[in-house]
Formats: sequence, C-alpha cells, structure tokens
Amino acid sequence: MKPSPDHDGEGVRPSKRPRLAKAEVPSSKKPVPTEKGDPMRVAIEQHRVGQDLEYNRIKEIFTTQVTDNDPSPNILGHVQALIRNVSLLDRSCSGLVHAVIGCEWLGRDKAFVALFVRFLGTLVSAQGIYVGAVLGMLVESFSVSASSGRLPGHAPLSRSQMYARSHMALRHILDLVPSGSSTLLAHLAANFPHSTESKRAHRDYINNMITLAQYVPELKAEVMALTTERLVKIDVQVQVDMEDLEEDAEEGLVREISPPADDDADSDTESIDESDMPEEMLRMRQLKANVAKMDTILDILFAYYSPTFASSSAGAHSSFDMLLNHFATIILPTYRSRHTQFLLFHFAQTSDLLIDKFAGTCFHLMCDQTRPTMMRQSSAAYLASFIARGAHVPKQVVRDVFQLLMVHLDKIRIDQEAAACRGSDIRRHATFHAMVQALLYIFCFRWRDLTDTEDGLESEIRWTPGIKEGLTRAIYSKLNPLRVCSPPIVQEFARIANQLRFMYIYPLLESNRRLHLFQLAMSSTYVKGGDSVRRDDHHHHLDAYFPFDPYHLPISKRWLKGDYVEWQDLPGSEAKENHTHDDSEDE
Repeated sequence: MKPSPDHDGEGVRPSKRPRLAKAEVPSSKKPVPTEKGDPMRVAIEQHRVGQDLEYNRIKEIFTTQVTDNDPSPNILGHVQALIRNVSLLDRSCSGLVHAVIGCEWLGRDKAFVALFVRFLGTLVSAQGIYVGAVLGMLVESFSVSASSGRLPGHAPLSRSQMYARSHMALRHILDLVPSGSSTLLAHLAANFPHSTESKRAHRDYINNMITLAQYVPELKAEVMALTTERLVKIDVQVQVDMEDLEEDAEEGLVREISPPADDDADSDTESIDESDMPEEMLRMRQLKANVAKMDTILDILFAYYSPTFASSSAGAHSSFDMLLNHFATIILPTYRSRHTQFLLFHFAQTSDLLIDKFAGTCFHLMCDQTRPTMMRQSSAAYLASFIARGAHVPKQVVRDVFQLLMVHLDKIRIDQEAAACRGSDIRRHATFHAMVQALLYIFCFRWRDLTDTEDGLESEIRWTPGIKEGLTRAIYSKLNPLRVCSPPIVQEFARIANQLRFMYIYPLLESNRRLHLFQLAMSSTYVKGGDSVRRDDHHHHLDAYFPFDPYHLPISKRWLKGDYVEWQDLPGSEAKENHTHDDSEDE
C-alpha cells in the first residue's frame, strides 16, 4: 500500500525555523535531552519543541518502500516502542501516526502483522481521534494489487490471504470500538472503486464488503444499497455508450464478453497501455470492460441472495423487502437501467407470495399521484414487463393484473371524460396511456392466459369475461391512447388481436394516421426550394421501454434459466399477416 501523506503541518524535512504550537512559550522551554530515556519518547518530545530530526527519521522508516535491503531491520522494535508510548501520540503526532498506518503491512511476516494489529488496537483505544483513519486504511485494503503481497524478503501472499488479514484487523478494531461501525459506511462509499477501475477491483471490493456485512450485520442493508447504486451507474453508462450501436452489434459485443482463462489468477495483468489506441478502439474497449464489470457484479449479487431464497424462510421475505426498497429508491428513479432490475425479476419468481408482492409494489407506485409522472410511467412498464415475461407468473395473476388495470383505467376515463377531455394529451394523461400500453404488451405475450379455451386456436376462443369489453372502452375512449402508445407495440397488438378475432382496430389506426399527417402538415416549416422539413414527433409517443427485455450477459444469465417467457408468434401468422396487409391496401 502507498504510504499516506504527512498530516503534521510541520512537514517531513527539518524546518529552518521551528513552528510552535499555540500553547508553546519559547523562553520557558529547555532543550530535551537526547542521551537518556526511551528513544521513541525522546523523539516525540523533541518534535513538540520543533526538533524534528529523529522524529522524521522514524517516519521515514515506515514510509520507505520495502526493498531487499530493508533500511529498518528493527521495524518491529519501533512498533513496540510506539505501543509503549501510545499515550503521547496525540494530534501533534498525526504525521507519524499516519505514516505508520500507511505502511506496507499486509505483505509482511506474521509476527509483524500480529504486532501491527495490536498497535492499531492500542492506538484507537488510547487516542480516539485516529479511529476514522484506521478504519479508512482497512477499508482501502479491500482492493489491493498483487504486488502488495510480494514484498522483497518476505514470503509471497495471495490476495485472499491479504484480505483475511484486513478483516482480522477490522474485527479486532470493532471489538475494541463498537461505535466505529457507525462511520464505516462513509469509508465504504469513499473507497468504492471508480467506474473506470478494473473488474477485479470491483469484484474484490464488493466481496469484501459482503464479508464485512457478515460480522457487522447492522450495515448489511447499507452495504447492499451502496453496491446496487454503483451497479446502476455502470448499467446506465453502458446503455448510453451503446446507443450508437446497431442492435446486432450490441448483442455481438455482449457475446464477446467472456472470462479469460486466468480470470482468477493472482496477477495485475489487466493494465494495458492505451496511449496509442485509436479513439474508437479505446471507446469499445472501455465499453466491453464496463459490460464485463456489470456482469461480474450481478453474478456476485445473484450468488449472495440465492441461499436466502432457496428456503421459504423469514430471511427470504426480509431480503426481498430490502430488494424492493432498492427498486423503489435506486432502480426505478434511474432512467434506462437495463440489467440491475433482473435481481427482482428472478427472486420475485421464487414464490407466489413474492410475485404478488412485486406486482403489488409496481401497481402501488404507478398509482401514487405524489410521485413524478415519469416514475409512474416506469412503474407501469415494470409491471407489464414482469407479468408478460415472468415464466413463473401464474395464469390467475395475469388475469388479476389485467382486470385491475382495466378497473383503474375505467376510473380515470370516467373522470377525464366528465372534465370535457379534448383527446389524447401525453402530458396530461401520461399514466392513463402508460397503463393502456401495459395492457397491450401483456396481451401480446400472455393472451393465452386470458382465455377460457383449452384447445387454443383449434376452436372458437372464449375470452375471460370483461377482458374484451374493458379494453375496448379504454381504446375507443376520448383519450384515444393508441395515438400516443408506442407504434411498434400498437401494430403488434393490432395484428394479434385481428388474427385472434379479439378486436379489429385498423380503422382507428388509419384515422389516427390521417390526423397525425394533418397535424404534421400544419406544423411543418419550409426551407428554400419548397422542401418540407418535418419536426421530430418522437416526443408525441410513449417510450417503448420494457425493462425485462432479453438478458444476454454471458456469466450471470445462468441465474435466469427457466425464468423467462420468450416471444411466441401465432401459428401461420406470416401468411395471415400478408393477407391482412393485402386487405388493408384494398380498403
């Protein structure tokens, strides 16, 4: 580990004119004798009157990098001397204390480590002002380089051995100062690897935080929330960087991400000189690195939570409540999170009760008028995507959610039509439109669960009572939601509904198309030569965002095996689609 910077205020080099503490009176101070007494005590007392030569020499012993010719073969003796004189290590000696705390201790022999940990414990017990510095140093050691365990003249140590030493020291400190746990979270957040740091740094740090939470259980919720928060940031950054890629290129890039053969090797080979890389190659390299980091973190979290949900216990419900809290406070408010939410998708499907709990949470957030409109729209998208894509979501839950959405739509429709609604307005009626789009999406994936027919398409389909009537009222209401809902979803619903003889909405779509063209013509601007330049009308439609779209991350996707409803088209749909298209052209 790199030595910490000096914190004295006096500096490492002897000053030409000694600085004096506020309480010092030069005329009353006599030189401290140096020929007698404990050398450590003498050095500290000399430092207090501005004589820093010996004090700085001791600091240098701890800040000098370990070499084959270790300049301090008696470093153990200096640590023992510090323990004897710990009562003197007040704020005026902060430079020396920080030099000792920042020394390369993890890779030394067992005798030094044991004595060093004893010093840390003695220090925080006698001088409480250093508790934060000691905790910060130990948390910083949650992600170390392999070279820290390969000090000259010492037996090599693996990262896991060094991390075990860090936790041994941290547990010792917390046993002596239990209140120290209250400041740990700030240190964990401050030392969390930056998003540009390596996959290994993130993996090691998060695994060590999880280990910490096992012996400091009061920090479990905060540790997992911090991990989720940083994961979401990487997730969103990946989506931003992928916006310029074609869909095929995006899937191809994700498939290229695979763990190297020596992924767990104890080395620092991830560092590659990027100075001569072309900008585009550098951008793709960073994008792949972020995808790999995200995949690794998600795999860690799936593995962490899985044992709890393997048994139907109170622990499973407690863990899911924690995940729901992360969903409502971290994931949902973040625009375009793409993968983090699959933790809830997977673990919600471990029991019918948790399925109901997650669906109910999404519905409650969607209907909560105290929340921002965008968050309510996102809640509708999460609800629809979960019900549509969850392979373990029972048929009855699909029906219940569908009916519940229609009841709520009826209430909004009646209220708005009574208020003389003038038509579709994405800003005023965003939640209504989002709920209709949710129904269309659910219908496209789960229409079989909305029927009472056992023979599928071989016989006349009997729809669950109220399904057709409720959806018809919403679609043909004055709010005209199909004009606002995402066109690809509307078109897919129109095709499937027509082939199933559920509903024929092409005349309404044609009417909306003509109205749209008329409004575009009225709002067009003209440039020289008479060419019409139409304004971008993307903001007039809902975003086709469904958060549980296919999951392709190569490592962590193993956890979702069997959880997912893949798209299944109708039998003979291609021929029927062509026939329907020809009919519409004839009209």
